Amino acid sequence: MASPVGQRSRKAELRAQGTHPSLLTVAHSSLTPAKSENMMPRRQRSTSSGRGGSSRWLRTACATSACACALILLPQGTAALAAQAGLPFRLPSLLTAGGRQRESLKAELLDLVRRSSAPGAGSFSDDEDAKRFDQIFAVELPALNPTPDPARSKLFSGEWECRWTSETELNFLVRSGLLGDGWERTYQVIDVPGNRLENRIEFENGGSLSVGSTIVPDGERGERFNINFCDASVAWRGFKVPIPPLGSGWGELLYLDEDMRLQRDIRGDMIVATRVR
Repeated sequence: MASPVGQRSRKAELRAQGTHPSLLTVAHSSLTPAKSENMMPRRQRSTSSGRGGSSRWLRTACATSACACALILLPQGTAALAAQAGLPFRLPSLLTAGGRQRESLKAELLDLVRRSSAPGAGSFSDDEDAKRFDQIFAVELPALNPTPDPARSKLFSGEWECRWTSETELNFLVRSGLLGDGWERTYQVIDVPGNRLENRIEFENGGSLSVGSTIVPDGERGERFNINFCDASVAWRGFKVPIPPLGSGWGELLYLDEDMRLQRDIRGDMIVATRVR
């Protein structure tokens, strides 16, 4: 092993030749095989592990560039509308023309709800907005549905926030609240493998209305599911009262992806829901 004096002399000699010693060390170590990773010189080990880091950096840079290009190709204003609606942007969706069209339509649909349909209204204040909503809901997004047999898909399970519905009873509770306590949120928790669906409306001061049902994908139609109500309860300011559930029915998914669900039921009621988790 060279003495400290010899090492300093060698470094001085390299500088005199115009060569930085650290660069020479890296170049030398990269050409010198080592018997094992632990036996490599420290500088070589960092260089060797850095190759993977370089690859990761390159992949990240490519993904970032692709995302930026995809965002540029989105229709003007779509990114702002989606951010306002709380929709995440997923890179695979942005890399195809169909994916960008889906993201644009989803953002437009939620913007129509936000600006023209107050919570609990179930309708639109502007006739043109209503027509545009129906076109996106019933025609344009279903034509771009990326999920075959959506009622059997694992994407169907999860917690879903109701962003808009035409269901009369639900909208009445949103507008009126529960015995003086205002409405806060409406959501569903769906577990298809466990055959369980829970509809839940929450009010101020811990109040809630919960309706549980079984859920089973239809045996013939991949977009349809069957439900049978099995339990229900109302909670209000510390009291909880069970109520008898009534009925059964079916629903069908017009559109389903990682973030949004469009649904119509046996009565023709429509639901726009976005994923919470």
